[in-house]
Amino acid sequence: MRSPAQHPSHRGGEAPAELALELDLPHEHARPSSTGAPPPAHDAAAALRSPLPAPSPSAGGAAPVEDAPWGEDDDDLSGLQLAEEVAPRPPARTAQRTAATGPNAAEQAAAALSLDDVAARAGYGAAPSNPLLCAPYALRVYRRRRELCTQLVEQQVVHRETDDVLRQQLVAVVDELLCKPGMDLVGAAERAQQANARVQVQRAQFDDVDGETAARLDAMQQQLVQLAKQQRQAAADHQLAKVHLAACEQRRERLIGVRKELAAALQTAHERAARAAGPNAEFAPPEHAPKIAAYQGQLDACSERLEARGVAVRQARATLAEKAQQLRHLDRLLRDARQQRGAAQLQAEQRRAAPRVQLRAALKARHDVYEQLLQRIALERPQLIDNAAALRIEQLHTAIGANDDALAVLKRAIDAYDEQAYKRGVTLWLAAVVVVTLSLLWLVQIR
Repeated sequence: MRSPAQHPSHRGGEAPAELALELDLPHEHARPSSTGAPPPAHDAAAALRSPLPAPSPSAGGAAPVEDAPWGEDDDDLSGLQLAEEVAPRPPARTAQRTAATGPNAAEQAAAALSLDDVAARAGYGAAPSNPLLCAPYALRVYRRRRELCTQLVEQQVVHRETDDVLRQQLVAVVDELLCKPGMDLVGAAERAQQANARVQVQRAQFDDVDGETAARLDAMQQQLVQLAKQQRQAAADHQLAKVHLAACEQRRERLIGVRKELAAALQTAHERAARAAGPNAEFAPPEHAPKIAAYQGQLDACSERLEARGVAVRQARATLAEKAQQLRHLDRLLRDARQQRGAAQLQAEQRRAAPRVQLRAALKARHDVYEQLLQRIALERPQLIDNAAALRIEQLHTAIGANDDALAVLKRAIDAYDEQAYKRGVTLWLAAVVVVTLSLLWLVQIR
């Protein structure tokens, strides 16, 4: 939208020099002041508050202008007044953006982007002149494009959120202007109310669908969290069962070793007693009998303990198998719950797609309506736009433009590479793969 300070709001009068340049009018229609001094610089708010020049007699119904006391004619006086009331032209960047309206506004704004900014954002580097260096260039482009595509998805979300906030602030500023005393534009308040009503209706529909799908997703998320908690507990119990089984088996192995040692000691004691008693003796000598009896008692006790350890090991193995089965069951339930949540999220996005599109369309329509209302206010009631409102409107337009530029630069940066060099590099990589494959096949045949 054109800023009010740039718009030719005079009625039938002569255009000042700055507006004559913009509208391609002859320069003789923009006369400087009689003193030859340049017109004083005014801010945007002062230009918006400046009164409209009196219409020329050719326009009909014009009030007569009294003769100047210093003897100058009416044309010179009108030129002096207009030259003093014209505000400085905005920068060329702002002028290009405000002039880009209509169906091709996006294309015009994209064409105005700086190629240096796009190249710097892309980060592909200069295309190599040597064909052999096209291979690393193609690899660099491939990797960098993947990064830029990921950044584009994130930037689109940030752009949409930022754009909504900035345009909502612009709507608030225009609403404040419409509520000022003397703002009696025909149909302005009604158009604003209709646009806001459409936005409220579409937002309510979107909120209903979003709330319903969000409640379902929240319930599934809570179920998923509960299953994940149970799965973690089952995994911990399974790990404890494995540790318990390992400890039982370790104690059982130690008892087996002790039993082997006692059996060997008992066998040694019997052999010593047999040698001491002689070849035809039926009983061991009295000095060997207590030792043999002690070894036998220890061996019997160790065998009993070993049997108990065997029972404990079997119980530990059964517990481990049960915990493993529970863990597998919970893993399966958790996997199914995640798949169901993914399907529910996809279904929710599909259900929210149509209301979201309608809401975005209503927001865009409201923005267009408020931009038109702002143009009408600047044309018909410029005196009601104070300095703070004019500054705020300019800041919001600048921020919206910067937000759009950031997204447009990123979109153009994705394809801002030398296509011929990239194709040469891809061809070199494919040729290298073919050569390596053939070499490996040849080596295999030789061996």
